[in-house]
Amino acid sequence: QIAGLMLITGICAIFQPIGNVASLISPGNTSTTGVPFSALMGGLSLVSMGIISLFIGYNQLVHDWGNKTLTLFAILLTQTGFIPYLTDISDVGQQARSGAAFIPEAY
Repeated sequence: QIAGLMLITGICAIFQPIGNVASLISPGNTSTTGVPFSALMGGLSLVSMGIISLFIGYNQLVHDWGNKTLTLFAILLTQTGFIPYLTDISDVGQQARSGAAFIPEAY
């Protein structure tokens, strides 16, 4: 069960930031400073954590090879990659309740 969780978490960690990473990398227009660069580095590190988690989960689930401690550490590491995403979601919810959000008054 832990290996299945690791495999699914790894898949989510790979695909969640791909759109952002693809939009930040372009020929001659890739930023090397500021917030866009840090978003690019954060996205690439989340993708790399996802690839590692996918590999560990696959080996544990399909081939029954692995280490319980390594798998749990990789699960925790991959889960921390989603903290910025969750804080953005809660920030949108707080802004919506405060009335200062981007939601039109008609709704």
